[in-house]
Amino acid sequence: LRGARFEGAVIEGAVFRLADLTGAALDGARARRADLSGACLMGASITDANFCEADFGEVVDPRASSTSDTEHAETSSSLGGVVARPVDLAEVDFGGCRLVAANFTNARLTQAMLDGADLTGAILLGADLEGAVLAGAMTEGVLFNGAHLRHVVRDAPAAPSVDEGGPSLAEVLARHQAWVRSHGAGGEPGLLGNADLRDAGVLSGRDLTALVAPNATFFGMDLSGVCLKGAQLAGADFRKANLTRADLRGASLNGARFAGADLRGAALGPLAVEGKRPVATRGCGANLRSADLRGADLRGVDLEGAVLARADLRGAVLGAANLRGIDLERATVSPDGFRSVFAGFPK
Repeated sequence: LRGARFEGAVIEGAVFRLADLTGAALDGARARRADLSGACLMGASITDANFCEADFGEVVDPRASSTSDTEHAETSSSLGGVVARPVDLAEVDFGGCRLVAANFTNARLTQAMLDGADLTGAILLGADLEGAVLAGAMTEGVLFNGAHLRHVVRDAPAAPSVDEGGPSLAEVLARHQAWVRSHGAGGEPGLLGNADLRDAGVLSGRDLTALVAPNATFFGMDLSGVCLKGAQLAGADFRKANLTRADLRGASLNGARFAGADLRGAALGPLAVEGKRPVATRGCGANLRSADLRGADLRGVDLEGAVLARADLRGAVLGAANLRGIDLERATVSPDGFRSVFAGFPK
């Protein structure tokens, strides 16, 4: 059932135990009390669906033993010679879902997006939520005992600052803009590694050239028309952000997360530097799953090992880009495939 489409389907009480639903579309589905124990839903989209009381827990897999199953050895636990397989929900988009009293015991929810979801009374015992998004989620009565919550994105801080007692993020960004405008004669460069910028004020249309913000959080932000030329943004979180017409030329985006982001018309081509060779944008290992890249300029971008599964690349220009090892499963391209995006560039 890889890539299966169940949008709006009524599958209440359905049994998908141990099923492979990788990349499936279950948006708007009504799946109350469905059994998805031990299933693989990696990269699936399940927004605005009803999975109240659904079972996403681990299950004993009768098809494999703890000694013979090597494929899942690292993610499964051994119970008396059989394999207890947890459900794989890595990178699943549960945005706005009803997950009341759902069972996620020992589930793999790394990088999952649960923003705005109703998790009231859900069971997340031993679940791996590293890098998951819980911003805006209702978590009253949730059992998190033994859960891994490293790097979880929660609601934005009320009074953001770089360091306790230090300048606010808004002040740091204002100084950075002054530094950019004065070509280094005034202000100071912004150093915002690991910062959460969601309450840093309006960033759309601002000039943040050469900002240093590796591993920073921009989740769900309006960054339309922002200028981040030459910025250091490796590992940054841009999931579900609005980056339409953003200027990211020459930026370092290795390992950055853009799942569900809107990059229509964004510029990620090479950055011209006077007297020097153009600086290519680096996006090795970046995650662009389900990103909207229609009309984006991706010329010369280094995307080696990047994930573009279910991304929309219609009208994008990828001439001279490094696409070695990329994941394009179910990506949408122009009717003639990739022929048009490489047109006009030397072979």
